[in-house]
Amino acid sequence: LSPIAAGATAFYRYKIQDTVKIEGKDYIELHFEGKSAIDLLFYGDLLISDDTRYAVHSATLNIGRSANINWINDVQIDLSYSEFKNGSMLPVRADLKMLFGGSKSDVLYGRRETQYLGHRTDSISNENFAGVPVEKRYLLPSAPKVPIVGVRPTPLSHAELGAYQKVDSVQNMRSFNQLPALGYLLAKGYYNAGKVEFGPLEYLYSRNNYEGNRVRLSGRTTRLFSEKAYIEGYTAYGDKDKELKYYLSTAFTLNGERIVQFPANYLRFTVQHDVMEPGRGLGFLKGDGFFRSFGKNRPNKWQFNDIYRIDHLIEFGNHVSVGTAFTHTRRQPRADLFYINSLPLPDTVRQVNTNDLQLILRWAPNEEFTYHNLDRGTVENKYPIFTLQYNKGLKGFWGADYSYDALRFSIFKRLFLSPAGQADFEFSGGRIWGKHLPYTLLELPDVNRDKQGPLVNFDLMATSEFVSDQFLKLTYYHNWNGFFFNRIPLFRRLKWREVTGFKAFYGKLSDANNPFVTPENIQFEADKNGIIQTKAVRNKPYVEGLVGVDNIFKLIRLEYKKRLSYSGGEGIPSDTFTASLHFNF
Repeated sequence: LSPIAAGATAFYRYKIQDTVKIEGKDYIELHFEGKSAIDLLFYGDLLISDDTRYAVHSATLNIGRSANINWINDVQIDLSYSEFKNGSMLPVRADLKMLFGGSKSDVLYGRRETQYLGHRTDSISNENFAGVPVEKRYLLPSAPKVPIVGVRPTPLSHAELGAYQKVDSVQNMRSFNQLPALGYLLAKGYYNAGKVEFGPLEYLYSRNNYEGNRVRLSGRTTRLFSEKAYIEGYTAYGDKDKELKYYLSTAFTLNGERIVQFPANYLRFTVQHDVMEPGRGLGFLKGDGFFRSFGKNRPNKWQFNDIYRIDHLIEFGNHVSVGTAFTHTRRQPRADLFYINSLPLPDTVRQVNTNDLQLILRWAPNEEFTYHNLDRGTVENKYPIFTLQYNKGLKGFWGADYSYDALRFSIFKRLFLSPAGQADFEFSGGRIWGKHLPYTLLELPDVNRDKQGPLVNFDLMATSEFVSDQFLKLTYYHNWNGFFFNRIPLFRRLKWREVTGFKAFYGKLSDANNPFVTPENIQFEADKNGIIQTKAVRNKPYVEGLVGVDNIFKLIRLEYKKRLSYSGGEGIPSDTFTASLHFNF
């Protein structure tokens, strides 16, 4: 939390140290420090103008060893500003110094100094910023090469020159070059082998009651193969069902730029032949990782999916994107999953085929990205993300028997609540129009999605436990960053951090899609004793909450999760403890 932020007076103490005159102008030297030494607050000094503006002329910001932050023992930031003719205070220098290490020892010192030169305060036409942001690489092969020493505003010191030489020598060491590959494997689960990388490591082996021991070999191309196209895929085999599964996806850019570079414009083709839990769709990561093999809430019903998709994504400079896709899916029940209706003479449906046309509109104002290889990640900021999705089921060709319309929306927002941490909030909902639809084509909120994170899946809801065609979902996850523990002496030394959250789902099921009302519909999922396991949400929402402790030994997060409504039935846990690894600062 900045010492000059709105509401900062609730967390900082201030004291006027002195008044000084610089270049004929009066300034106030203001000392500040956090009221709590363990909170992630600064201490230091501000030099502000002694006039009605109270403009910052310079600032020294420090974070001490007692702050609840990992792997960083000390931070000092020096900022300098200069007043220009129009009265604006513009930055002229920023100097960041950091000491990295454990709680008792310093291991690494880092420094970054930035100087700002050649400010222009004249107005620039808005036309210069109109249109799509463009990233250009300027190549001047005929220009004379100017030594970097000649253009540096401040010469390097002897120690800084020595650091450059040491970095160059270390980069030629084979053992050092292997460290990034090992770190990438541990952090991302991929082993980089040049033009291809293999992984994710978590999906190499898994186990379930249908496939038995499942071994999967997977990988994807890297930017060394091509920056304008990529291929990813896997092949898997289970020793119990003895069936070969596969996935293959390839995409290529349509605008001549890198395939992940914003604004993107690419076309992708995908085929998948694999066993999945009912309700799950196409995905390279389909929730069958190693750790889920040993969880309490494992799926026990399966269907074999053959999926073919072509999709196109185009992004615009205002961070609006349009995604379109056509997907043909054939679903065949396997093991003890059967598609049977409730007529007096029950009929078995051997497979459920659909043709799905999809349109996704997404708006993420001021969205920022991180790039690594051919991965692009979103940096959550204070701006919300809006998504609107429409799906149309096309009946009458390629064996598709179902026609439907589905409309879904979601709103995501990250809340920065410093010094009380940060929270992620998502509100979503939708409606599906259609008659006699199998429950696997309706909303199954328990089925994990491809993306990761605490807002995605319900942890205590059984596979296909709830179904609906009108639904709302609300999720909230708050990492308090030790806001409460920092005020308890013992926990203050441990630097533990609190996490809380909840997930809620409410839905309705129309009579046209309810097999208890319309017997020609496919029956809901039942257990081996014939007891129906799938149901519609009644007059109250399904809610599960969690409390947890993060940053145990700087790596471990423990969470307790409990169903707050619809207590679990046989084989469905009402609560659980989970442990996970989290590397963060």
